[in-house]
Amino acid sequence: MFEKILKQITPSEEEMCKISRITKEVVQSLKEEMWEYYNAEIVPVGSAVKGTNLAGNSDIDIFVKFDVRIPEEKFKGEIHNTLKKALENIGASTETNYASHPYVKAKYDGIDLDICPCYNVPNAEHIISAVDRTPFHTEFVNKYLGDYRKPQVRLLKQFLKAHGIYGANEKYQGFSGYLCELLIIRYGSFINVLRSELCEYRFNNDYVPIKYLDPVDLNRNVAAAVSRDAYAKFVAVSRIFLNEHCEMDDEEVFLKFFNIEEDIQEMSFLMHSINHFYLRGINGTIITSKSDSDNEEVIYSTARKEFKKMKWLVENEGFKIIDSVFKVYDKRAIFVLGYEVSTLPKYKKVEGPPIDVGKKAFFAWIDKHEQYYIEDGKLVTQVERKYTNVYDLIDEHYSSAERFI
Repeated sequence: MFEKILKQITPSEEEMCKISRITKEVVQSLKEEMWEYYNAEIVPVGSAVKGTNLAGNSDIDIFVKFDVRIPEEKFKGEIHNTLKKALENIGASTETNYASHPYVKAKYDGIDLDICPCYNVPNAEHIISAVDRTPFHTEFVNKYLGDYRKPQVRLLKQFLKAHGIYGANEKYQGFSGYLCELLIIRYGSFINVLRSELCEYRFNNDYVPIKYLDPVDLNRNVAAAVSRDAYAKFVAVSRIFLNEHCEMDDEEVFLKFFNIEEDIQEMSFLMHSINHFYLRGINGTIITSKSDSDNEEVIYSTARKEFKKMKWLVENEGFKIIDSVFKVYDKRAIFVLGYEVSTLPKYKKVEGPPIDVGKKAFFAWIDKHEQYYIEDGKLVTQVERKYTNVYDLIDEHYSSAERFI
């Protein structure tokens, strides 16, 4: 059944020819505009060059490598403007994005383009900016992957994409394309990756749940962007897939693990979420916010922080969130919170220090709390809640909130 998946996710000859044509046009236009920087080297990189891109998701990444003697300030001004002009000369629409320094995002003939300036360094040990190592990634993969393993990379990418954990950006906080390629180089096949020690999940106190050293730069963790939830989800779906794989005579059951669908639209997401909560008898709230930024990384980062903040706000007041989800559409973030209960008693229990605490702390506490009692060797009191209804709490902090029951 893997062949059926590969038939759907491998770009057609027509798509690859289009990518090749556009790449040549862009490179030629860049050469014409960059002629005065005689040491500039134009290098196509990314999954299309490595032959690991997914059908319908092809974009083109091109790095322009400059002499190390050129001051970085020029990347932000003169060089950046020249790169934009080169793209606009062929009719591409452009915008500015930021990594180590500004780079150009563009769209041309339906294909997304990233044109990034970097320094022409001999190896990753001499990088000046973080993006300088990217061309070496392409060299490494092209040298060690081999044509016969490229389909295995595509299977791994699609498997991760189907479960929302493909992409090292703020939107997914998952596995990068480069990490997928390295895993296939190391383990040889999609199935072997799922059977590897990566799936021996265990929590530790490290902020980063998974470490995979970059062979190009051993000081860099290629998996640094993978969140705990994304890694845990990878382990879970891998175990389930392997457990069911030997008995997968049902094609529909098999294909669900590689579900090839676009993101559901905003209204569908809302209706699905509300229906999910309704069928379980969960009361909840829908909150929306709009970002002023045009940068997707900033939009998702802000939304993720706001989501964390609103959940803390609710649970800090004693209301338990039983389920929650958020999604971003363009610049608009939609947050859905479901509550175990929407109302609480007027008073809440507050534990104080143990009875054997020092006298000073003991009297300081009972002076603050006129009514108290002792339970399990601790001073205990009850204080009045500020909010007894979760909707009052939400309404006070979020004017866009709408409740559903």
